[in-house]
Amino acid sequence: MKTTRSWLTLGVIPALILAAMVLPFALNWGDLPNPMASHWDFAGNPNGSMPPLVLLAVLAGIFLAMWWAVVRTLSRTPDEAPSYVAGLFFVGELLAGITWFAVFSNRKADTWEAADGIGLIEILGVVVVATVAGLIGWLLAGGSAEGDHNATMPTLDIGEPARAVWSGRGNGRLAQLVGVIAIVV
Repeated sequence: MKTTRSWLTLGVIPALILAAMVLPFALNWGDLPNPMASHWDFAGNPNGSMPPLVLLAVLAGIFLAMWWAVVRTLSRTPDEAPSYVAGLFFVGELLAGITWFAVFSNRKADTWEAADGIGLIEILGVVVVATVAGLIGWLLAGGSAEGDHNATMPTLDIGEPARAVWSGRGNGRLAQLVGVIAIVV
């Protein structure tokens, strides 16, 4: 990925996505119940709650952890940038959409139980916007609709009847920390 593109795709746009998560809370903080509805059942009715600051911290924390993991991973495997950036943009916009719907469903409600419902249409709308954001991330990071069909894969001549096998394991401290944080959250 080119330096200007890296700065845009891993700096500016993620900062805008994070701002999109914080903005609805900042604009409506005084109008939110504490705790606020943070989860809805399949019928669209609120069925779970948490304090607004905790909800913001969880959603923003998930995005920031993913951003950090993408930045670290791309320093080792820059050829994978389109996939990782697409995933980052998709998840970021998904979380931002969830944030907006959660805040506006809770706005001016006396209690979290009185929050407005969130329906299938709203959820599908958020998924569509997140998918478009993922596509934009893919293209900005150098992805191509045609793909790289002419690339040659490296080969290993080991002779018959031998077979190549790959094996590996991950046990880094970072992976352990992320696992513990995920369990706690």
